[in-house]
Amino acid sequence: MILGFPDIILFITVFQLIIFTFFLFSKKPYKLSNLTLGSFLFAEVFGMVNCFVFYHFDFMLNNFPHIIFIGTPFCLVWGPLFYFYVRSVENSEFILRQKHFIHLIPATVVTLFLLIVFYFLSAETKRIFLKNPPGYFEVYTRALFYFVTIQIFAYNIVCLRILSRYRIKIKESFSSISKINLSWLSFVTIGYTTAHIISTFIQISRFPLGTYNEILNMIMFMTFAIFFNIIFFKGWQQPEIFSEIEEPVKYKFSKLTKEEAKGWIDKLNDLMTTQKPFLNPGLKLNQLAEEIDLSPRILSQIINEYFNQNFYDYINKLRIEESINLLNDSSNKMNVLEILYSVGFNSKPSFNTAFKKVTGLTPTEFKKNKSPERKLP
Repeated sequence: MILGFPDIILFITVFQLIIFTFFLFSKKPYKLSNLTLGSFLFAEVFGMVNCFVFYHFDFMLNNFPHIIFIGTPFCLVWGPLFYFYVRSVENSEFILRQKHFIHLIPATVVTLFLLIVFYFLSAETKRIFLKNPPGYFEVYTRALFYFVTIQIFAYNIVCLRILSRYRIKIKESFSSISKINLSWLSFVTIGYTTAHIISTFIQISRFPLGTYNEILNMIMFMTFAIFFNIIFFKGWQQPEIFSEIEEPVKYKFSKLTKEEAKGWIDKLNDLMTTQKPFLNPGLKLNQLAEEIDLSPRILSQIINEYFNQNFYDYINKLRIEESINLLNDSSNKMNVLEILYSVGFNSKPSFNTAFKKVTGLTPTEFKKNKSPERKLP
């Protein structure tokens, strides 16, 4: 067996998928979205193993016949697991119930079928079986390909509809983290759909050729390799995607001293008082860190450890403080809607939620009960 460039790409991608799956499964606190995404990526590993097996079919049949078809049932859980992931990102209250396991029936049926007709056969019997497969088995393999293709397309369409619904929901209740989630979900959903379309056309084009073509395989593997690598890169750049909002980081190896932290806190407080960058609705951690010439990681550590908040709560509290000053200012003629936009919020629902979280009152209630001495709790 001679390994080609497509094989190298496949091995690298499989290694990355395994590492990323381990990260998602070990990420605390445990989230359904992380667990379903990790399960989806793990199932993709077996799908790639299947591709490798059939690309080197003769060698695998002669030397490792028990590995053949090992990844086949996993192909039938790609669609359901991806759907569960999209649902869990779009709706944080989504949970898996008994009714959802109906999505796994096709994978269960295929597993049982292969257990009966193939998995338990001896190595030599498997070789004989595959060299001269019965007619029903050839029909099965071709039907299974079309079924998996149609199934994934169906789930992709459903996921694209969920994405469209999520865009509308974001407009109604906007926050910085929801904007990040929308950008992430858009990429994952559209990217996976695109990669699957390319893969399907390549696999269909192989039927007239009757064999695996190295160039076509390279294109297919590269498509998914690029998609998964962008996922890894975006996940590395925005780890809050995989946290509740922004999980406090354990800065075990940080060399930041209390004296240094105090200096940076003073600089940060001065920036917030004089320039008020929090009024920018699109403010991000790395932008704020750049303002005070500090690394984003150290700034995140300071906010988490010394303010006992994540970045988004910290910024939102400053925005609420500013809105309270405006509400308490008798010379200010702005209404609540004008105030929320002026302090950096993008919608009334998100402003009301953040305001009540800080003050215990809605902006309207606060305005009715305001007094010159009114302060934050």
